[in-house]
Amino acid sequence: MTFTIEEAEAVLRQQWGYTAFRKSQRAAMECVGEGDDVLAVLPTGTGKSLLYQLPALLCEGGTIVVSPLIALMKDQVDQAVARGISAACINSAMDDDDQWEALEGFVNGSIRILYISPERIAVRSFLSTIIRADVSIIAVDESHCCSQWGHQFRPDYLHIHRLISALNDGEVRPQVLCMTATATPIVVEDIVASLGLNREEITILVDDPIRHNLTYDIEDGGMDGGGASEWRVFQRLIRNMDTREGRHLVYCSSRNGSEKLAEMCEDIHGKGVAVAYHAGLTGNTRQAVQEDFSDEQGDARIVCATTAFGMGIDVPDIRSVTLFGFPGSLEDYTQQIGRAGRDGKRSKTILIGSQGSAEWQMKLIENENPPVQHYHLVWDHLHEKLMPGMVARTNRNELSQEITAKRVTAMSPDQVGVILNRLHSTGLIERRTIKEGVPLTVDRDALIRAINADEDRETKPQILHVWRTFLQNCVQPEYERENRNCLEVWINKTALGEQAGLSKWFIQRGLEQLMGKRAAVLHMGKAVAGVLVKIIKWRANLSEELPVERISEKRDRDLARFQRMLVFARTRSSDDRKQMLRDYFLKSVDESVY
Repeated sequence: MTFTIEEAEAVLRQQWGYTAFRKSQRAAMECVGEGDDVLAVLPTGTGKSLLYQLPALLCEGGTIVVSPLIALMKDQVDQAVARGISAACINSAMDDDDQWEALEGFVNGSIRILYISPERIAVRSFLSTIIRADVSIIAVDESHCCSQWGHQFRPDYLHIHRLISALNDGEVRPQVLCMTATATPIVVEDIVASLGLNREEITILVDDPIRHNLTYDIEDGGMDGGGASEWRVFQRLIRNMDTREGRHLVYCSSRNGSEKLAEMCEDIHGKGVAVAYHAGLTGNTRQAVQEDFSDEQGDARIVCATTAFGMGIDVPDIRSVTLFGFPGSLEDYTQQIGRAGRDGKRSKTILIGSQGSAEWQMKLIENENPPVQHYHLVWDHLHEKLMPGMVARTNRNELSQEITAKRVTAMSPDQVGVILNRLHSTGLIERRTIKEGVPLTVDRDALIRAINADEDRETKPQILHVWRTFLQNCVQPEYERENRNCLEVWINKTALGEQAGLSKWFIQRGLEQLMGKRAAVLHMGKAVAGVLVKIIKWRANLSEELPVERISEKRDRDLARFQRMLVFARTRSSDDRKQMLRDYFLKSVDESVY
């Protein structure tokens, strides 16, 4: 179904309360209304979500939105519902019943927009169900994640073409809309290719990356070994933050750094005014920080955060964004400062550069791009550690220590993690991340006999319930995967307790009673966290299986992008810095609309 720009503007006035589209929005909406596939590269804060939310009200079929973060989904679902658009999401934080209810609601047409994570596409039951839905639009949010040259590449984004193909009935397929704030010309081409789209038929719209209400300031925190330290520069900056008007966001590359920066802000502006945000906090704490910062009446006026903060946070009056240390690329820089001034008012963005932060960022790049020879070391070590068909319980730190000791080659845990991910994505190993839990060796038949035995009538009902929950949620899924009676399973007692609706005391007692004469649990190990690893292609030739050239090219490209970041930071003129950003994002993109 097509629509005119006049029809779209009428919905914009009625549902959003705006009298007109922004220039870049209007150009994109005209193309969407004509039924074109569209890739829109628009700066953060320019209303990219409108490009699929509004058409969802004008199209006959539903809209599927592929989104990378749960927090981003929740925020956008809430926004859509607030505007009278029936929307829902499916993510790993939901229980099975809620996921199924959302999927069925989309299939029967009662839900107009369904947000999913890219990982959902790999679930066979999802694909077999979604093909029953009438889908008009597939929207790919943060589409730079599709590109192996992108700064936030997510391998699961490569599955999206399967969703597009599954919904193509041979005559009409859904319209594909891609949105991102940061994509260089090579990333744009890679997005189109990874989604299996026709380069000649998709409309690519690229807006000026410069936001004219933002400053693009650089502060020298000892970038060349001289000048004031980054900490003294930051202290001077936070004294000038006006916490009475608007809010302020500080990005830092480490958890400890974010905590220290928040303390410095509180020393100047008062207790409770500043809070830290990082992955080391509990999910409930992070959610509370986001809600407090998003609330106009909230106490948190300054958030000092690692780069995970910001996705899905639509706070219009952020008056300053300070980057304490170098981002890894101009893409990261542009995305982070883009959180400022979404209300269109004048806002500051400041990068504090130092020699120390440059060296730290170089270390991160090295960790994210281990050399090819490290892949061979990990591959050989796994073959020494495992037997064919065997599953190993391990973690990155343990593997790093073992390899460093045996191979006399220093390898960081982060590099080991990257290598395991790559070996998994290429089908050489199976790797499953596990929460902190207990490894158990279980005799499935003995467990079933223990549950069904007449002589166990004296067993407490709660203990029997633990056994049944254990069989259904932990043992049976592993049996279906391995097709063996004696199984290695990994359980988290807290999670099992929540599934059974019982305390950890009952869980522990239930497992202990399966040992001994019942011989259902043959071994119970100590609680640890890590991964389960199994070799799928035994003794495969890595040089043939791995994309060796792409691995090396990515490392070179990441280093080159960071060098551009350093050149940008050393450019003294603000106008020259803005022109550098334009050249970086716009140069050589064909058929673009500015």
